[in-house]
Amino acid sequence: VGGGLTVGGSGARARRGGDIMSSECEVFKAAYLDACAKLEATPIKLLEDKLDDAVASGDPRLDEIVLRGNAREMFSRRVLDVDLEAILAALAACPDAMCPTLDLSWNDITDVGIGKLAEFLKTDERIMRLDLSYNQMGEEGAKAMADMLNVNKRLFHIYLTGNKVGDIGGLNLATAIGSNTTLRTAELGNMDLGHKTFTMLGISLKNKDLNLSKLNLDRPVLFSCQEEAIEHLAMGFRYNESVQSFSMRNAGLRDRGCYLLC
Repeated sequence: VGGGLTVGGSGARARRGGDIMSSECEVFKAAYLDACAKLEATPIKLLEDKLDDAVASGDPRLDEIVLRGNAREMFSRRVLDVDLEAILAALAACPDAMCPTLDLSWNDITDVGIGKLAEFLKTDERIMRLDLSYNQMGEEGAKAMADMLNVNKRLFHIYLTGNKVGDIGGLNLATAIGSNTTLRTAELGNMDLGHKTFTMLGISLKNKDLNLSKLNLDRPVLFSCQEEAIEHLAMGFRYNESVQSFSMRNAGLRDRGCYLLC
């Protein structure tokens, strides 16, 4: 589903010690509405509706939150920084809700919201798949994400495609990837990554403890430094044993660059 929330399980209530407890979705909704009121944010109707549907259908668990801004239901109501802050506050208030997937792609989250999310993920390791593709993340947001990746050991998949973080932002992310042995997927396409990022990725990929299996670097900005940047990346791949899927579409590679990667 383009925008929504998935839940699973059976029974409208979770039992603990013989007592009937409220479902994760009920508790989360109450916490979310409370956070919206405190932050003076308008609750996202789609999120409310999906939580209500989950409770009505008897599914107690909050398995994922998916609010893609390019979905029909969200097209005129993109997720903003304050909306993300309300969601994070609700998750913090509901420590029993696992919510391993958070998909907020195609929204209008800026470095401010990204920074709050990064701080949250430094200490809360429930989220294992994070999709922030095509938001408004810049260099500062990329640095915040990189700082988070240096300490978070539960995030397996991160999708940042379409955020124009530039070469310095990419450099920070590439450095963090080299020290994170948990990450399996790094989608970094169409982010205006340049020579510094590729050079650092070449160094990071040499870490034999990496478990990164999928790397996307589509549409980089290399220009006249292409051959040197590709040479560094190719050197990293020579030592790397984990990456199984690599994409570098629309890179304008010349013959020498293709030769080095092959």
